[in-house]
Amino acid sequence: MTFPHAGPDRFLEHDSAHQDSSAGEVLGPAQKGVGQFAIIVEDVDAVRGELDEQGVRMISGPANRLWGMRTITFADPGGYIWEIAQELPSAPGSS
Repeated sequence: MTFPHAGPDRFLEHDSAHQDSSAGEVLGPAQKGVGQFAIIVEDVDAVRGELDEQGVRMISGPANRLWGMRTITFADPGGYIWEIAQELPSAPGSS
């Protein structure tokens, strides 16, 4: 999967070695403040569909958050936590 941005594209691949990990195994560290990467997109639900096609297991979402974003969260094969977010139209400062 490619996430376009202002720079070289980065690729996210699903590693079959991660299939046996449960969301709970990575959720615990995330709840303790272990960092995560965030990517802002225009359509979180479309990205969720692409990730589902690749067999990526979600930790959470999609969900509308109180801070004005719609998010999904998952862990990559290396255990890094990723949040994909889109600004909700009703969020303060949204275009």
